[in-house]
Amino acid sequence: MRTFKRFGVVFFSFLLGGALVVGCGSVKDGAIVPTGEQTTQQFRRAQQGTQQGTQPSGVLSQDVQNALKETLIDEYKARALYEKVIRTFGSVRPFSAIVGAEVRHAQALLNLFQKYGLKAPANPWTPAKLPTYSSVEEACQGGVKAEIDNAAIYDRLLKLDLPQDVRSVFMNLRDASTDNHMAAFQRCS
Repeated sequence: MRTFKRFGVVFFSFLLGGALVVGCGSVKDGAIVPTGEQTTQQFRRAQQGTQQGTQPSGVLSQDVQNALKETLIDEYKARALYEKVIRTFGSVRPFSAIVGAEVRHAQALLNLFQKYGLKAPANPWTPAKLPTYSSVEEACQGGVKAEIDNAAIYDRLLKLDLPQDVRSVFMNLRDASTDNHMAAFQRCS
């Protein structure tokens, strides 16, 4: 009975946590943005490289700092690509579901920038820099390629000597690409 109660508490916590994570983004003026005042403030502080309560950037090697920048720019790219597909074809699945995940991926990386007192790079991706697709099926094929490329970046960077928190975030984001996003895009292509 005690094990059952413990399972119930853990399961309820998992559900509550999942509900909170799912509600992390919304669409505003065609762009996905974090919701909630605290999340928005955290997002802005991380992008500005706020150093209050953070460890100095000297704790991270230049290779790790470059890895954080590379992964954030790639998460920005995926988000911008999926937003462009939504603007072109409407709120079609799986893009409408995965674009919110890309916001959460970027936020996980921005949290590391904030923790280590690093200035996050600006999002360089505009619709003009991204491919245009003639159909949802073609866009899904592009999504498969984007997720394959994303996972390859994480696989390469996971070979570096990374702090455990950075390694955990990289592994989680890589696994989301290979286990969830890629499969969703393969089903619709």
